[in-house]
Amino acid sequence: MLDRITQLQQENDRLQSELIQQRQECDRLRQSQARSREASLLSTVAQVANLLLRSPDYTTVLPDVVRLLGEAVGSNRCVVARCLVHPESGKPAVRVGSEWECCQEGVLHSDEFSPHTDRLFLWEADTPYVYEKMRQGEVINALVIDIPEPDRNLFIAQGNTAELFVPISVDRKLWGFIAFDNCGEPQLYDEPEIAILQVAAESLAAAIERQIKDETLRESEKRYRTLFELSSEGIVRFGYKQPIPLTLSIDEQLELCCRSIYVAEANDAYARMFEYEKVEDTIGLTLNDFHDRHSEITQATMRNWIENQYACHSTETVEFDRHGRKRYFLNSAASTTENGCVVCTWVSQVDITQLRKTQQALLEAQRQRAAELAKANDALKRSVAHLTSTDSLQSFLVAVLQEAIQACDAVSAAVFVYNRLSHNLQNIALILHGEAIDIATDPRAEIWRSPVPADMTDAWRVLSQERRFFWFDNDNPGVEHWSISIPWHQQFGHKNIATIPLLIGEQALGFLGLCFTTHQQPSESKLEQCWTLAQHAALALRMSQLAEEAKQAAIACEREKAATQRAAELAKANEELRQRDRLLSAVAQITRDLLEAEDVDIAIPSALRLVGQAANISRVQLLLERQAPAKQKLQHIVAYEWNALGIAPQIDHPTAAVLDNDEFNFMIQELHLGRSIWRLVEDFPDPIQTTFKSIGIKSSGTVPIFIEGRYIGGIGFDDCVTARQWSQQEIDVLTTAAESIGAALHRKQLVERLIQERAKAAEERATQLAKANEALKRSLTMLALEPSLDKLLGYVLQAISDSLGDRSGAVYLFDDSNDTTTLHLNYENGHLQQGEQIDHPAATLRRPPQEWDRLYLPLLHQNQVLIHHESEFASPAYAPYRQHNAQRGIETLLFVPLLFGEQLLGSITLRSTQHRDYTLEELELARALAHQATLAIQLTRLAARECDRAILEERNRMARDIHDSLAQAFTGIILQLEAAKRKIAATQLEAAQNCLSRARSLAASGLSEARRSVRALRPEVLESDDLPNALHYIVEQMSWDTQVQIQLQIDGTPRPIPVNVEINLLRIGQEAMTNALRHANAQNIRLNLLFEPQAVHLQIRDDGQGFEPQVQLTNGGFGLIGMQERSAQIGGQLRLVSSIGWGTEAIVTVPI
Repeated sequence: MLDRITQLQQENDRLQSELIQQRQECDRLRQSQARSREASLLSTVAQVANLLLRSPDYTTVLPDVVRLLGEAVGSNRCVVARCLVHPESGKPAVRVGSEWECCQEGVLHSDEFSPHTDRLFLWEADTPYVYEKMRQGEVINALVIDIPEPDRNLFIAQGNTAELFVPISVDRKLWGFIAFDNCGEPQLYDEPEIAILQVAAESLAAAIERQIKDETLRESEKRYRTLFELSSEGIVRFGYKQPIPLTLSIDEQLELCCRSIYVAEANDAYARMFEYEKVEDTIGLTLNDFHDRHSEITQATMRNWIENQYACHSTETVEFDRHGRKRYFLNSAASTTENGCVVCTWVSQVDITQLRKTQQALLEAQRQRAAELAKANDALKRSVAHLTSTDSLQSFLVAVLQEAIQACDAVSAAVFVYNRLSHNLQNIALILHGEAIDIATDPRAEIWRSPVPADMTDAWRVLSQERRFFWFDNDNPGVEHWSISIPWHQQFGHKNIATIPLLIGEQALGFLGLCFTTHQQPSESKLEQCWTLAQHAALALRMSQLAEEAKQAAIACEREKAATQRAAELAKANEELRQRDRLLSAVAQITRDLLEAEDVDIAIPSALRLVGQAANISRVQLLLERQAPAKQKLQHIVAYEWNALGIAPQIDHPTAAVLDNDEFNFMIQELHLGRSIWRLVEDFPDPIQTTFKSIGIKSSGTVPIFIEGRYIGGIGFDDCVTARQWSQQEIDVLTTAAESIGAALHRKQLVERLIQERAKAAEERATQLAKANEALKRSLTMLALEPSLDKLLGYVLQAISDSLGDRSGAVYLFDDSNDTTTLHLNYENGHLQQGEQIDHPAATLRRPPQEWDRLYLPLLHQNQVLIHHESEFASPAYAPYRQHNAQRGIETLLFVPLLFGEQLLGSITLRSTQHRDYTLEELELARALAHQATLAIQLTRLAARECDRAILEERNRMARDIHDSLAQAFTGIILQLEAAKRKIAATQLEAAQNCLSRARSLAASGLSEARRSVRALRPEVLESDDLPNALHYIVEQMSWDTQVQIQLQIDGTPRPIPVNVEINLLRIGQEAMTNALRHANAQNIRLNLLFEPQAVHLQIRDDGQGFEPQVQLTNGGFGLIGMQERSAQIGGQLRLVSSIGWGTEAIVTVPI
């Protein structure tokens, strides 16, 4: 009976393992299908992104985008809708912009269910739930029945069963959404699919944002050109005869600037500032022609400009006009650098000559006033003299505040200016505890960055109308206090605040505030000195206002004069603008064609033709640099070319089709430096001039092309009809066209590179997946076939180590009953160690160091995979482990928990000789293999507990049988023998004989019962028959009174086999037929017993409903586990094949 139980348990284990294997195989297939679907969807999203990138107008490709996305995800309808405001109600609405519908029966067309003929839906009335989710940027992935009203009614009317809405955000605002409607079987999308579709939505948003920016850029360029031509400020572009390296010293750069800088382009206002009648008269002027090099202001400005990377803002220079008169300018400049050299500078100038003269007059008046005040107070004289030496209003006001603080022993001071239009007060200068504060950037002044309403309290009225000191006690604030300033003053310890109005005549321009840390007020003389300083500040403010007014008046005058002159020039410029428009239109067409073209090699000749015809050029060619085939020299070849009618092609010319770099070094050197060349043919040196004349060139231009910073060639433009002087407009537009062709070549390279990288990544990923799948397959096979737990754990440990490239590892088992951890198996250099063979410090320890319990054990209980680097763990308790690992070169440890539910069974440790981080795929593989080890450990423990329980029950049953049969028989025998003994003593021989007869009968009955109990331990049918006949008997018994057809077939030559093999094969067959009759709903069951010279095979097949073997084994199906255990007990192999709807097949093979 014990053997039978053991065999049943083993058979059950095997069947459970087979069930787990089948379930994991199905999971793998489903994951493979999901990955394939995700790869297809990724490819479609890449195609969508490519369409959007190639199209300058995203709306033209939007129908293709929704079709591709709808087909890729298998939806019945795909819609792109845009948010807008309803024209009548002014409420949020959404309009369908583009829609795709599959041509399937039962899918309604949008015209059949749309409640609005203009395809315009009100968010709040039609779909408030969708609107709220989209506004929050959330994805909606839901079945229609789960969507609240009224949205659900709209979707049901459309015939939809499931919805996916992906929001589209442009510039962090909701632009619209992509909707996918499913009209068939309700089905939700998984997270990877949603993530990929969000990428598609982001690509569409990027295309929309790019188109908006392009339109804005074109408008900005138009406004810039208008500003350049109509601006009253002088605008000039300085060129450099020689680029100036930034690595030179300041003095060297300054000297080169004076010699190299010249006027390359300017507007009319700039020419008028220097008394020139025409702009052309200023072109070519150098700094030495108009700069006052002896002016300290100019020299300081130039040095600061160079030190600030050739940029400045509102810095002053002293210059000379055409007649040698000195003029003052405020300059703002920005420069362009290439290869570490300055090559171009743009400057805007404002003529402040009148302002400077006015300022000098006012400063002179201040000096006189200071001289008068000096008689009264020497200290005031010094402060005023210092104040008048400042150059700017800001520094002047800061100096005033510093002098006021010093004069009256204050700690902080500020100047507020009154704006009459907005009725606000604005802080424009601040000193806090002796430090001048930048109000715009310093966080301590954040409270004063915004204007303060002047009518916040009555204080400004008192200051402006009564024109007297006004004091504030910050410790006892009144109604006149600014509530926003009280905490700020308290923060910096200000107890008393004095305010002085800034007066010019009867007008108050603002006030000067002084802050004190005590309540004691300064003396009258000190206050008088502060009053005088405040009025100096008022005078400076008024001067600044007058200067601004004068500047605005001068600007208005200049604008009027410029408008008059401009009207005369417009007629002349019209023709140039029309030519420029034709060129820009051609460039736009070229850019669009190159972006939309699938084959760049076909689009480039068309682009050359368009630009040649628009610019009225004789020849346009694409030159590419290459290595000469026959010699180690570089040369340029004509790769593509367009020629006007009657113009000989250069590509077929015997000497001009290929240009050697050595002979054309004059051009090639400039092109390599990124500079284009525009010259008459006579301006080229030989042999360039001779070659160009041989193909009829009279004027030529070449624009270099770079890809990722590397020079590859250029676009050449030849005029063979006239000696053309190339205008800057033509150069700019033709340069843009050349850059578009270069961008197309770059995109072609990027696409080719992307295709190669994706193919390589896919190949590497496939190899890695194949390796992981093979490891899992082998491990599952071992889990199904190997009865020994230690062998299975050793195989899993070896499989994980080999798959991850680690040649060392261990299996630790955790016993939570006594809180101990045991090193069960060790793996070193391809060899497994167990018991006393283990060479590791943990082999002699029952508990790991406390750091393990504190740091690692809680994380393993949370099912976390841990990566530990030896260099990061320096605990003294860990020293034996660290020394052991150091001897073997171990750098990194990986701990994988063996967790069954919430119970920690142990862990698998992998040791690597590299300082490494494992990839996500490697960690997932380790988890999968470790899970199989966990399952094996748990199944072994469950089987052991089940075996102990069965043995105990069998012992109890046998005890009851002995008690109920043999014990009673023996008791009766003893009683009869004692009675016979008494009868014999009484000489009653006949009665004694009767007692002995009854005792013999009881003994015979007990013996019969004992034999029956022994036979119960062996199947009765095998008592007199062999295995084939016993199977025949079982089949007849089980097919009695049932509609199921059970057939038995014997193949081969039957022969005697061991008794235990017969018993276990009979019980396996009996259990398999019982399962088929009870659970499978089978109509036919077929048994086949095959005798071979070296083995016996028993096959049981049914056509029932089937099941998932892995699920049954995992859930503890005892019948399957018993079949598996019986097979293992007799050294056999049980293979169980079943799936839902396809029946079940069990095959037992036993070697004989």
